[in-house]
Amino acid sequence: GSLALDFIQRVNQTCTEIPSVASNVLKTMCDNANRPQGEVEHAVLESSEREAEKLYTNVRWLTLSAAVAPLMGLLGTVWGMIRAFHDTTQLLPGQNKADYLAGGIYVALVTTLGGLMVAIPAAIFAHYFELRIQRLFHQIDEFLAEVTPLTRDLARADGSPRVHIARRTARSSTQQPPPVASDQQSTAEASDGV
Repeated sequence: GSLALDFIQRVNQTCTEIPSVASNVLKTMCDNANRPQGEVEHAVLESSEREAEKLYTNVRWLTLSAAVAPLMGLLGTVWGMIRAFHDTTQLLPGQNKADYLAGGIYVALVTTLGGLMVAIPAAIFAHYFELRIQRLFHQIDEFLAEVTPLTRDLARADGSPRVHIARRTARSSTQQPPPVASDQQSTAEASDGV
């Protein structure tokens, strides 16, 4: 009773002083600690999903860049090839076609390289940040597993099972734009490990 209430108040105060994703979720738990356990878990789950959505918004831009950059490179490749072959049709008989083809092929290769130079780092960073977000919510879930029994002392327990935030937010990440093909398998394996 009193010990649990004191602990909840200290956690709430710390969360207010040090704002972060984890403290926002924990503050929601503290603010609802005197409610039935099911309501506490529902409020915490909603808070964690809001926080995850904020974090995944930034990752979506990286994922989108990783998907679109190769297409832009491909567009440049096609443009370079069209230019190369168009230029050769304008030549007079006896002129060297290799020089004109080389110019178009050069444009094609440079744009392909540019697309890949954007896509590869974007895919790597998107994957890295997705894993960090999943780990963060897994750590929040573990901490809540330790703290949740204290909220049961403050409210009537309704016997509902504890919600696993890390698993729910990992599932919600699959609703985001799909990662680059090689990234999908790694993300799925990481989600299974969480």
